[in-house]
Formats: sequence, C-alpha cells, structure tokens
Amino acid sequence: GVNSVVFAIAKRITKHQEFKDLKIRAQDIVSLYEYARELMPDIPVTIGCARPSGEESEKMEIELLSRGINTIAFPSEKTVDFAIKNGIEFAFTEQCCAI
Repeated sequence: GVNSVVFAIAKRITKHQEFKDLKIRAQDIVSLYEYARELMPDIPVTIGCARPSGEESEKMEIELLSRGINTIAFPSEKTVDFAIKNGIEFAFTEQCCAI
C-alpha cells in the first residue's frame, strides 16, 4: 500500500529558469488534495517545497491547512500565523518531505 502522498507541483530550479506559461491556481491544488483525501482518507498528505512561491502559494497553504493537510514544507509566515490564530498544532522538523 501507500505510506504517504507528496505533492511536488513545480519549482524554478535555477534563477535562469522561468515558468512563464505555468499557471497554477491555488484552487486546483486544493481540489487535487480533496480528491487524494477521498481516495486515501487515512494516508498522510504533504505539500512539498517544489511549488511556486508568492500569493497563490500562501492561499493554497492556508486552504490546505484548513482542510487538514498533514505537512507543509517551508510554510509561509502567513500560514504559520493562521495556524497559531486557529489553534492548529504544528512542529518544525528538518527533513526532506519526500523521505
């Protein structure tokens, strides 16, 4: 069976590489998460560091956190603040999300 699911969406690997045509909406990832949760309700789900940064990523993190995602690699300050304000327990650990 499956031990965990890690979403690796997309990430700029070098400063010279651009994702000009990459349009990833927060709601698309949230929908993917909800589908994964339906299929595997007891399996931990992680959003990895391989994702675009910025406002869409922050919206996505908060939406996923409010829906019960298990792990967010390198969460934004807004996401951490959201967790604190909403009494969501969390811990920081130093490890790759794919391990």
